[in-house]
Amino acid sequence: MDEFAVVVVLLCRSRVSRYVVRTLAVSTGPMTGEVPPTGKRCSRAGFSGEDKEVESDRLAITTLTARYARAVDRRDSAALSALFTPDAVLVLPPVLNATETTVELAGRQRVVSSVMDAVSRFVLTRHVMEQHVLEPLSPDHVRGEVYCTAHHISRRDDGYRDRRVALRYQDTFARTGENWLFSRRELVVDFIENVAVRVPD
Repeated sequence: MDEFAVVVVLLCRSRVSRYVVRTLAVSTGPMTGEVPPTGKRCSRAGFSGEDKEVESDRLAITTLTARYARAVDRRDSAALSALFTPDAVLVLPPVLNATETTVELAGRQRVVSSVMDAVSRFVLTRHVMEQHVLEPLSPDHVRGEVYCTAHHISRRDDGYRDRRVALRYQDTFARTGENWLFSRRELVVDFIENVAVRVPD
């Protein structure tokens, strides 16, 4: 049977640019354990070398979004502030800012103050981060979309209610030194529910 080449495209780093598209020709012929000189051996753990750096960046970014949720739910303004660039922008849709227009807040302190003020009126909140889709824009900038279910618990005369918001964060992440930070967060609301919940004493 004639061999043919399968083109494998992966995102990795190189000395010229930290993000390049590299094409690897992988033989689908007899399993001899050999690969063409221009390719890399593939193991169960995935491609080795530069590819691991991309995975490291992805882990740092997804951890960043988790730290955002924790800082908001714990009302930790100092921890939240550490996640944004100094010139960060937060974009809120009308349904979340009680106006008829989209509001854009610029500057780290203004962003943090707005978020803390918004959650302070609730008994508790719980932001559950879900799937991430990331798209590198340059070596030091990544665009992403993160799904989130945000629970906002308030106390009423008849018990507790959860204003449950299904939203998406459309983010831009910036590398600053060894860290990834938010440079822009835009919230998109898909739907809102208001349901009764039980909060343990």
